[in-house]
Formats: sequence, structure tokens, C-alpha cells
Amino acid sequence: MSNIIRYKFVHVQEARLAQELEDTERRLKELEAMQIPGFEEAVAVGVRDYHQRRAAGAGRRLLANATLSSSSSSASTRASANVSLPLPGQWTAAQRAAYAVVDGDLDYMIYWMDLTDAMKTRWGTEQDSMGNNFTRLFSNPCDASEKQCGILEYIPRYFFRLLDRDGNGLLSLAEYQSYFPDGTPADQNGFISGYTFARAAINGTGGSLTMTAWVLYFGMASSMMQASIKDPTLRSFWTPCGVQTWGTPLGPSGNASKDPRLATWLPTTSFEQLADGRLTRRIVGLNDSDNNVYLLNIVVRNRVTGESAAYKVHTVQRRTPVYRPPEMGPTQVGLMVGVAVSIAAAAAILVVAVLLARRRKTRPRLRIRKQ
Repeated sequence: MSNIIRYKFVHVQEARLAQELEDTERRLKELEAMQIPGFEEAVAVGVRDYHQRRAAGAGRRLLANATLSSSSSSASTRASANVSLPLPGQWTAAQRAAYAVVDGDLDYMIYWMDLTDAMKTRWGTEQDSMGNNFTRLFSNPCDASEKQCGILEYIPRYFFRLLDRDGNGLLSLAEYQSYFPDGTPADQNGFISGYTFARAAINGTGGSLTMTAWVLYFGMASSMMQASIKDPTLRSFWTPCGVQTWGTPLGPSGNASKDPRLATWLPTTSFEQLADGRLTRRIVGLNDSDNNVYLLNIVVRNRVTGESAAYKVHTVQRRTPVYRPPEMGPTQVGLMVGVAVSIAAAAAILVVAVLLARRRKTRPRLRIRKQ
């Protein structure tokens, strides 16, 4: 697997923007009715700044086609006044709501977190034919010994053995109900959509479920794996504070192996931009010797208002396992031994043939002539 990860994130969609704008205007009217001191001035600053930026055509807006208005005559009068913007961190909610955000105000910082040891502790390891242990892949077919199961394939097998208390290889209704009692919602009963214990056990033995049937109809593997990643008692990587506390900042070169102290906030212009507006960043230097698992996230901050937000977390891992020597059965071993014996026999025949050829060579004779 290439150690290069293309990390993408998307700005707010137009439909969502329209809804947010409508909610903002409604909230502004509610705040205006409350007659909060300084509110009209804040709205006036926002109106003035918005129209100035719109006229200048500065950047891509998160608040598109905004229209801010005030029924107060004093507010419209102050809209053209020279009012200074508050310092970052000193903005009120109304001031932030009235301010039109543009690309030039935003900086980004990418953070990464190595989750490999935590996933190995939680879900164990998979093993190759040489006995080497690796972190489990998110998904990988199981072998007969289940040593190569990915996490999604391992979870239902692990859960089956957990419920099969008598260890007879069959899951009875009583054993199932010890974890999923009557009244459990259909979307939390452990099975894929549309299935219950009774339906899954139709082809079972005496109304019980076999391991094969349980694995086939089990529907909680993905949610259980995600829950182990998002466990709030172990880590937080979903808020600006959590990302900055748990994550390692990525330097401007995009190389994760470099000193994180070199990391700096980057403007929008530092990223490559796709035709649809998405920004991309090339990340290298992440260790990938053990099917490593990483969390990636971005914190964006507004230098003007002091606000910050975290994007959606991305969990990444190689798609194929670290190279494993191929498994060899009796047929392959016999073939290799046969080939080796044939080569050895051919070599012996060659040596014997050479010796015989040398022995059969005519020896030079010395003739003495008398004159």
C-alpha cells in the first residue's frame, strides 16, 4: 500500500446553508425583540462588513446570498459608520451570526492520531503462516483457524462464544436472551434488518443457532467496531479541544514523521482544490509496518471571530494485509520436495557424466622414432 493518503473535506452544502441562514435570521429577529444593549450596533457592523466583502468579491462564502436587515432606523444609520470589529474571542453570539465568513478569514490544521496499539489491545491480532502477529485489518477473510480474521469477521465469532455459555457450539434461545432480552428493539437485536432469532434459527438444530448461521445473520459488527474507536472514556477526537489534546499536528510539508513543533496553521491557498470545491492534502510518513490504524481530523479557525470547529473524523488503514508468505499444504510441500530431488538427481547425473567423459578421453602417446 502506498503510504500516501489523500485527505479530503467538504464545505457546507448550499441546501444546508439556506437552512442555516433562515435559522440565523429568525434568531436575529428574536434577539432584536429582546432589546439587548449593543445588539443594533453589532448588526450594523455585520451589514456593513457583508456588503463590503460582497462588493469586493472576496472568497468563497459559507453564508451565501445573506440578507441582513433591521427595522430600527438607528441601525441602518450606523451601518455606514466606522465601527471597529471586536477582538477575537470577544464577539457576542449576535455579532458572530451577523458576520459573513470568507476564505481569507480561515486557517486549517490537520491532526493525526495512531490508534494501532488500542485496536490491537481491543481486538487482538491476526497471524500469518510464519507465526508473525499483526494488527487486525478492519475486514479480512477468515482462514480455518480464524487467525487471519479481520475485525468485522472476528466480532461475530467472538460474540457467539461469549453467548454460548455451555460451549456446545450451539446458541440456544435462553443463551441469546441473556444478552438480548424480550422487548429489545428490532434494530438492536443483534441481527441484520428483518431478522430475529426465530427466523435465523429456522434451519438450525433444535431451534438453536449454529456459528455459521450466527455469523451470516449478525448485524452489529460495524457498530461495535465503531464504538470501540469512538469510546469517549478512552479518547476524544471529535471536538476542536479533543483533536488538539489527543492529536499530533501535521507540519506544512505533509510529512507525519517530521517534528510536530514545525506545524503551523495553513490558509486555504495552501491546499490543492478540486473542481467541485473540495480541498485535498497529501500526507506521507505514516508508519505502516503493522496494519497501522490512524485517525485524521481537521480543525478550522476563524482568525477574525476566534471561532473554531472540527471536521468529520476519518479512520484509515491499509486495504490489504502486510505481506504474508503463502500457506503451504501437503501437495505444495510434496511438489517442492519432488522438484528438489529431481534437481539433485539431475546434478548427480551431470557430475557422473562429466567424470566418465574425462576418463574416456584418449591419453596422449609418446612415440620414439629411430633415425
